[in-house]
Amino acid sequence: MRFRLIEAEKTQHPVSLLCSVLGVTRAGYYAWRGRGPSLRARRDGELKRLIGQLAAESEYFHAPTDSNAGRA
Repeated sequence: MRFRLIEAEKTQHPVSLLCSVLGVTRAGYYAWRGRGPSLRARRDGELKRLIGQLAAESEYFHAPTDSNAGRA
């Protein structure tokens, strides 16, 4: 979370100042930037994609029609 804040604010403030205020090292921040998404982030992305796909398929196959619009 701290590194994301630094990333968001680096255009407004020096990275060294942000790191100091947040109690992290610049080396740690730059190492974080160089890493790819975590396993958790990758899994969350895949799950989000699958949920979207299922929702789209569900809307396509189960869209209400005039013949069953009044049913509950």
